[in-house]
Amino acid sequence: MTSDLLTHLFGKEDSLLIQRLAKKVNALEAQWKRKYKKHIEELTDTILNNAQKTGRLNVSDVDFEELIMRHRLDVVQSATKHAKSTPAKSSLAGPTGVSKKKAQKMSLLEIVRRQYDTWKKTGKLPRDSKIIADGMKKTYIEKIKTAYKEFGEEFRSGKKYEQDEARIKIQEAANVSYARAKTIVNTETTRYYNQARLDFYDDAEGVTHYLFMAIRDARTTKWCSDRHRLVYEKDSDYLRKETPPCHWNCRSEILPLTPSNPRHKKYIKDSGAQRKNRRPKPLPPGWNE
Repeated sequence: MTSDLLTHLFGKEDSLLIQRLAKKVNALEAQWKRKYKKHIEELTDTILNNAQKTGRLNVSDVDFEELIMRHRLDVVQSATKHAKSTPAKSSLAGPTGVSKKKAQKMSLLEIVRRQYDTWKKTGKLPRDSKIIADGMKKTYIEKIKTAYKEFGEEFRSGKKYEQDEARIKIQEAANVSYARAKTIVNTETTRYYNQARLDFYDDAEGVTHYLFMAIRDARTTKWCSDRHRLVYEKDSDYLRKETPPCHWNCRSEILPLTPSNPRHKKYIKDSGAQRKNRRPKPLPPGWNE
């Protein structure tokens, strides 16, 4: 993230707060990656224990739904809390009175809580969460079945040494699916954080635009680099389609702007910074449509 631009637009105190919140997002991602890794290891261990006893691979209990639903709720709760304190004195968004429209609709946090409760009661996942859960399950099962096909004979041999050697190989194969889990955690954390921020600030009086901020380092993609520092009109189609994530493993974020802040107003009126006047690299096919 470009700290000089943050300081220029939001002041030193607010700039530091924004950067601290970005570090909290990273910490949250790390926490959930550990949870996914532990789940995969425990799941594989249980499957292999049964295979060692029965000589058969049973993957009927493979499930990632609870992790996905809890991750989503955790991120939205955290993001909503942080949005309310970004920055500490609300100078970022100027006047923060809530419009009547806000009172008449459910917040993102309320929606996600309701979806979580529905899943707990009925087992029914939201469509986007089901796609992710099914994809992770498919990847995991493919990896463990392929490895078991190669080393399953060792399990059926009854020789403990050979079984232990096979267990290590299959566990290693199963852990390959952790790469997909890390991508999901990174991307979905970015998605829900920015959605929660939009949800909070869209109905805050005074917010008229958003600023796209990319983390600038060796991993920054052309998609985000091209949009870095661009200004998006609230409720615009550009904002709807290009609110991060803009690709898998995206780390970019959006920040609210208000004309009541003189520094924001000057930047908003800069035609060269307006997204509508620029032609950045198109996002990956089908992304955010």
